[in-house]
Amino acid sequence: MVYCYAEMLLLMADVYNGLGDTPKAVDLANEVLGRARTSGILPAAQPADWSKSLDQETVREKLYFERIIELAGEPDLFDMVRIRGVKFFKKALELHNNHELTKASDAQYLKAANVWHDRVFNGSEGLTDDYVKMNLLWPIPSSETSANPGITNQDNNFGY
Repeated sequence: MVYCYAEMLLLMADVYNGLGDTPKAVDLANEVLGRARTSGILPAAQPADWSKSLDQETVREKLYFERIIELAGEPDLFDMVRIRGVKFFKKALELHNNHELTKASDAQYLKAANVWHDRVFNGSEGLTDDYVKMNLLWPIPSSETSANPGITNQDNNFGY
């Protein structure tokens, strides 16, 4: 089985951080950052190593965003941005929505022939907690709720 080494290191860092061994988590994250610095022709200064004096919550947030950056384009990105719940998913969407490239793209998007209005961007309406919570999960398909009388509308995912 082929597995991305950087993803394994970042997952291990998340576990160590969750267990309270934040310095070990920082070491593992710095190994990923060091590999990124030396992956080019010339050594680069960025991404810089993280300080071992960072607290657990700061490392948790930095690991969340480092996984998104390191593993951009991977098939599990949909799940990855949602893994920490509404608070972190909303931060990721806010960063995305406020980026200059996103804003420029959005200006052209509404003029395009293939406009898909129900996207997670939700720029015009703002990112309310309810909107973000609804987009954490997809609704339970009607074929499933029809086939299983034990699933009620109240069991369905928030907002659907």
